[in-house]
Amino acid sequence: MNHKSLVLLIVSIVVFTLIHSMIFISDISETTGAAHSGFVNEDLVTVSSPDMYGFVTITGSANSVNPFAKIIVTNLQNEDETYTYADDLGAFQTDMLASSLDYLRVETE
Repeated sequence: MNHKSLVLLIVSIVVFTLIHSMIFISDISETTGAAHSGFVNEDLVTVSSPDMYGFVTITGSANSVNPFAKIIVTNLQNEDETYTYADDLGAFQTDMLASSLDYLRVETE
């Protein structure tokens, strides 16, 4: 394999990883009947690529969920969960162990 082919292969792998880390996010909201209706605006939720330790950062910008909602993020491949709370603007951020091919579910209570 020559140098040009190797560089192209590496670039392809990086692009594939970046695309899949964003595509395979399954933002699912459920109505729980609690004070917060389960609203998740999936257009305002992003997930980073895994860092060197395998952690991704899930970020919801303002109005991604209801203010002060409890956020539950579940990795559907290994069933790990992480919890956090939205701020007064409906924004949140949390980290969890996940590969770029894992499906994540973001819910509120």
